Amino acid sequence: MNNGRRYSEEIKERARTLRKDGLTHREIAKELGTSWSIVFLWTKEIILTSEQKKAIHQRWYKKYLRKLPHFREKLQELARVNLVRYQKRGFSREELLQKIREFYSRYGRIPLKREFNLYETYQRKFGSWNNAIRTAGNVRIEYFGLQGLNKIYDQIIKRKQKLCQREGLKLIEIYPSDLFSKNFKSCSRDILKKLTK
Repeated sequence: MNNGRRYSEEIKERARTLRKDGLTHREIAKELGTSWSIVFLWTKEIILTSEQKKAIHQRWYKKYLRKLPHFREKLQELARVNLVRYQKRGFSREELLQKIREFYSRYGRIPLKREFNLYETYQRKFGSWNNAIRTAGNVRIEYFGLQGLNKIYDQIIKRKQKLCQREGLKLIEIYPSDLFSKNFKSCSRDILKKLTK
């Protein structure tokens, strides 16, 4: 808005000359002490060349680069103040393992993956939930549900037993007779004893 101010033809002509030289409306307004909107009205028939537009872009980019460090610092400060409470800190491998150990100490059993809402984090850090459990206590738990029913399956059991022995892992073997027996509680206690040895 020009607030009713009248501008001389000399100023209007100066604005048109600056526009022909490739300045933006805002640059001209700053030069002449006017508003950019009135400069636009004075110069709207003047079309800039592609070279002039490119020069404007380069000037803007240089100005942007000068402001960038300050702008970045301001954004970082705003993030620290406003976003830090929403950010979740990542857990280290040892912190994740400690959570498994604490669960075991509290409940006397190994946690199921569905009981940990960090399951995907364990998978990323350890490759699988079982790897995390094994790393937490050097224990591998296997349910051999088809033992004695299939020769190939029995061979797989033997291979797993040898693998655990070779790697120094404690193997806890669970069979259908353990799960579906009347003495399930005593079987559970036996499994826990093996875990704590």
